Amino acid sequence: MIMAFIFLFVSDLTQTFWRLLF
Repeated sequence: MIMAFIFLFVSDLTQTFWRLLF
């Protein structure tokens, strides 16, 4: 359960990072 939450959090963070980069 915790792992899934962390995975979703990291995924969202990565999307935001790419959006800011480009």
